[in-house]
Amino acid sequence: MNMLRMRMGLVVLAMAASLHAAHGQEGTKAPAAGEKQRTGASEVPIQQTIDLSNGLKLELGHEADYTTFKLYRFARLLHNGQQVYADSSYEYEPQSSLYPLVIPTGDGGAEVLVEVNDRPNKNYLLQLVVSNGKLAKTDKLPTFVAPAADLNADGALEYAGFWAFNETWGEEKEYTDYNPIIYYTVTPKGLKVNSDYTRKQNDAIFGFFHGFEYSQQIDIPASALKKQAEEIQRIEKAAGKR
Repeated sequence: MNMLRMRMGLVVLAMAASLHAAHGQEGTKAPAAGEKQRTGASEVPIQQTIDLSNGLKLELGHEADYTTFKLYRFARLLHNGQQVYADSSYEYEPQSSLYPLVIPTGDGGAEVLVEVNDRPNKNYLLQLVVSNGKLAKTDKLPTFVAPAADLNADGALEYAGFWAFNETWGEEKEYTDYNPIIYYTVTPKGLKVNSDYTRKQNDAIFGFFHGFEYSQQIDIPASALKKQAEEIQRIEKAAGKR
């Protein structure tokens, strides 16, 4: 009997120790992928500072030098000297002549577009919307083909971008993916997707409109690549005239 009680006591102690260990691990678990990591942000050495318009400043740290380009694994956005965003879950690539890009929103705030390296995939833009001295929203946009230009002759400026590198498949490489060009109008309140123009242009490229997102689930005739390339050249030419 004494031996049985001793064994039961050891089992209870082992269970208690296991629960204690599990509770301790739960309290210190690492953030999920893509989750903002602000702990100790003030202690990160800043290696590059970019002064933007509208009282905004971008600070970058954790530099990785790849000889031909540099990436930063930490970014902090300040608005009028106050931190509104700090993150170490992406690889930021600030070397482009176009980015970081600031689009005023007319309320003292702005949209800040920062290029994120997504190798081996095509880079994309992280959109940080600052309003009333706070981060109001984040979103993901495609990198733009060129600086803004009046692409549809309506008197307003537009940016245009697409999501991915084109691929082809089939015995004769006769099919390609659906990789729409998205058009954004610059408005007094920031960027706005020009839905009608996006539909019209992609209908002309792909034969009909399949939505605003990239897809490999639709077999597009590879001949669409020529039409897409011609539209990209038109966008670049329009931007070059400004």
